[in-house]
Amino acid sequence: MSLAQPHKIALRFLLLASMMVGILGMLGAVQSTQAAQGAPLQIVRNDGATFAIVSSELKFSPSNAVTISPESLVNAEVGAKNLKPLGDLSPESVIGADGRTQVINTSAYPNSAIAHLEVNFPSGSGTCTGWFMSRNRLATAGHCVYDATAGEWATSIIVYPGRDGSTAPYGSFSAINWYTVTKWISTGNSKYDYGLIKLGSDVGNTVGWFGYGWTADDSFLLNRKSNVRGYPGDKAYGTMWTMKGRIQQVKKTRLFYSIDTFGGRLTGRLPEGLRYSLEGALQAGKDGAATHRAAAWFSALSRRWMLSGKPLDVAAEYKFATGTKDPRNTAKVGAFDVLFPSTHDKFGHMDLFGWRNIHAARSQATFALKAPLTLNLMYDSWWLASERDALYSAAGRAIARSPAGTAGRHVGQELDFFGTYRYRRFTFGAGYGHMFKGAFVKSTTPGVPPTFVYLFHTYSL
Repeated sequence: MSLAQPHKIALRFLLLASMMVGILGMLGAVQSTQAAQGAPLQIVRNDGATFAIVSSELKFSPSNAVTISPESLVNAEVGAKNLKPLGDLSPESVIGADGRTQVINTSAYPNSAIAHLEVNFPSGSGTCTGWFMSRNRLATAGHCVYDATAGEWATSIIVYPGRDGSTAPYGSFSAINWYTVTKWISTGNSKYDYGLIKLGSDVGNTVGWFGYGWTADDSFLLNRKSNVRGYPGDKAYGTMWTMKGRIQQVKKTRLFYSIDTFGGRLTGRLPEGLRYSLEGALQAGKDGAATHRAAAWFSALSRRWMLSGKPLDVAAEYKFATGTKDPRNTAKVGAFDVLFPSTHDKFGHMDLFGWRNIHAARSQATFALKAPLTLNLMYDSWWLASERDALYSAAGRAIARSPAGTAGRHVGQELDFFGTYRYRRFTFGAGYGHMFKGAFVKSTTPGVPPTFVYLFHTYSL
């Protein structure tokens, strides 16, 4: 059987699957959406347990403004992982001139009660800010504990109270549970983008915590002086920054201010339940004596359907990274440099290629049969950005090259089917993957395309 035949079989299968997904989605979408809108708001824990929201008679919970003793400081040295910040990037995040200033004494209250969070998800890792609200609980954003776009919970969260760059004055603490609300999970609406983290340690007794309360009087908050303080994504990794301002508008569940804040990638919602994600990177500098100019781009569009009460997520992605247009010109380098080549699963489960000199298209469907069990169908296709530059591995090393640029651009395709099952801190999985050669690989490399049958497991600390 020729390689053209598997191509046609795979594409027909994907088209048939897409048509079935669309028909089932249209049949079930209206009923499921109406049911979700009518359901009462509940708290959800990362193991799937749900809790009713109970009203409290308290209008105010006081803060714990501690005095830090020198012997309380651990001053542990921690490395900079240079993870990207989680969440949305608004065009108004930094308004006019940047008025933020770095917080120097992060070990003193109230700075000590603000924490840098390193959060791991099945699809990647990132950073967030949290603040202590009791001896062992922190408030944070919902997207820091549950990724509503990918439909996945964080697998582990490390908390650094009062972190200052490479120094953690009080050390680090692992979260034991994290929570959000049902409507953040089902809708991804920013109105419900809030969460809570629980630690196995009462370190809040040492670092202190913030009070909180509520009021029905808008005038109490309007024009009141306020401080925004945390760990922005556009400053040195793990450093705390602050800015003062006044609250300019008050609504039932939101306050509005003109204080500089910086998030991460650009994500959002479109009509018909669609979600999008955009991310870009530019590089400029020197590569030895050569001038280095490069860029990379990521975009994704996804939608969730509910089928018999179970989520089905369908997504399409496009990734791009520049290559060197003419490698014979040693004065100019245009290939994007993957500084931290941790690209597992980003270009196919077999990790054959990386984010360099490439156009990559992906479609994926993920169906959650039960809370711990998911099934995934994934299709990838790749082309060279520059036909004269090399095809690169996930680690950034050249695999094959056509110096004259006559081998074609199409690298090939990969089809993967895999399932995962989560049990407490363990994730178990099994899958099948096969690569179909494109014109470039056929012309430049010998041998047969790989087929993988694999088992895997991970353990989250």
